[in-house]
Amino acid sequence: MKKLIKIATTAVLLITLCSCSVPRGLDHKASLPSKVTDEVSVLSQDKQFCSEFFNLGTGESSFMSYTPYADSVAVRASDFYISGLGQKCRKGFIPALSLTFAVCSDSEGILRAVKPLTR
Repeated sequence: MKKLIKIATTAVLLITLCSCSVPRGLDHKASLPSKVTDEVSVLSQDKQFCSEFFNLGTGESSFMSYTPYADSVAVRASDFYISGLGQKCRKGFIPALSLTFAVCSDSEGILRAVKPLTR
């Protein structure tokens, strides 16, 4: 009986020691976060589009031979707003594509067409 108790105690002790060891998978090293880049366009045609669009009146539509989203489409300008980055932006709409987009001016006055807001 003493031998059985000694074996059972040893088994319980071994199981306890094994279960208290460091779990696998926790020895990894954290990597540096990747740099987030804004999807903006800076092509010369895009700059011309942005300038023409930014100068439209609120609610005004204009036929544009080039946009970053499609060629030869009507574009309607909406109100200006301030983005979360503090940039002056203007929302636009292309009815033919049911596409809402924005053109923003950064702190240096550079205009950029940002990726479509909705499609």
